[in-house]
Amino acid sequence: MDTERRCVRQPLSKQPLALVLIQLRYTPINAVDTKINDIQEILRKDFPLYERLENISVSVSPEGLQQNKIDLASFSSIEGYENILLDKNQITFQVTDYSDFESFYDKFEKTLASIDSILKLQEYGVYTRCGLRYVDQIIPLDNNDTIDSYLNENFIITQPPVFKNQKKICTVGVAGNIELTENKKGAMSVNIYQGQKGLVLPPDLITRTPQLKRDASQSERIGLIDMDASFTPAPTPEKYNRETVKEIFYRLHDNIITSFFDSIVSEEGIKKWK
Repeated sequence: MDTERRCVRQPLSKQPLALVLIQLRYTPINAVDTKINDIQEILRKDFPLYERLENISVSVSPEGLQQNKIDLASFSSIEGYENILLDKNQITFQVTDYSDFESFYDKFEKTLASIDSILKLQEYGVYTRCGLRYVDQIIPLDNNDTIDSYLNENFIITQPPVFKNQKKICTVGVAGNIELTENKKGAMSVNIYQGQKGLVLPPDLITRTPQLKRDASQSERIGLIDMDASFTPAPTPEKYNRETVKEIFYRLHDNIITSFFDSIVSEEGIKKWK
């Protein structure tokens, strides 16, 4: 099975990447609550900081929107740049000190294997979604530098004359289907945030994320490039298989990286980050 990248490596010395998130969702495993002590013991070498949190999920029913409280376990590295979030429906691995996808996925896969030794995903598990998300920060170099200069023209909004010389505050979003493998299609959304003071990550990621490697000033206007790619087995969930899931994540990664360099950022932006 092909589990190597198909996209080109384009390392940037002034790395704009702020956060990478990978998530595997599965059908509910109620035993997570009773196995959490065993999971904490097996993870604490790499993730010694442990915390129990409360997660809110929203579901739609004939009675309307329903909020459900779910116990969430957080395991963090001692440096604070990585964490694992685990509940009965999903596992999420978040990193702010990122080098390359191969190293990142290798650590996720090893962590998943450790948890799997207790939860038996490979033996009994059914997965419902694979998700991969990259968030880049656009921080202007000086007062003459603009956020727009880092973006492809298709993602630039013209400032209405009524606002005159005010700093631009806007959000641009697109979404659509993507090709993963010969018989699997995924989805990807791209959201560009520009100009809102203090917005160092997308609003839904402000809490429970690792410590940022590079944190912009709360009074500084920056830009964000938020790319979220996913695969949902349809019409029904699929039996979990480590190699199948690995290939899906690699193809999600290819789509994100290729889109970033070919369609979303400008040549000028890439030169500034090099």
